[in-house]
Amino acid sequence: MRSGYPVIVLCEADGTFRAKDLEKLAVYLKHADLVLGSRTHGFMLNGDSQLNSFLALGNLFVAKLLQFRYWDWTIGGRVRLTDVGCTYRAVRAEALEKILSALGVGGSHFAPHMVMVALEHGLRVVEVPVTFWRRLGVSKGGNASWRAAFTLGLAMIWHILTHRVARTAEVRGSPADELTHVLS
Repeated sequence: MRSGYPVIVLCEADGTFRAKDLEKLAVYLKHADLVLGSRTHGFMLNGDSQLNSFLALGNLFVAKLLQFRYWDWTIGGRVRLTDVGCTYRAVRAEALEKILSALGVGGSHFAPHMVMVALEHGLRVVEVPVTFWRRLGVSKGGNASWRAAFTLGLAMIWHILTHRVARTAEVRGSPADELTHVLS
């Protein structure tokens, strides 16, 4: 995958996110490979956005479950997450290249899947607050109804608990392969 661009940004085209937040994502890309947006900071939500307490609590629960899957007793976790469903994210092109072949899940639970694959491949992942606005058009996903949100949450939970991501060593190859890649 050669895009010619150093960063790839994922974002829904429904007006819920603003380009101005790209500045925040870019700042954190100086220290991370994948920067995730978080819609859980109340003062950054547009007053009539579709994120209600049910969705916010559900996202927080699923995010903490994912965080716990990668628990590290030294620092409490390889990543701190509050909003596993946010689709606004930026990834370094070379990092995306490392994980692209392992991104085998589509659909609404792609968001946590991408984080799991990134962590399994040793990528540095960080989450930053982004603004969130009312959606233009009609939601077909978790915001369509509480039942759709609950069903999506269950799919995410099941995926987090059962999906086996290829181990880092198996995907990256031997240390000699990595050294060859760095030197070339």
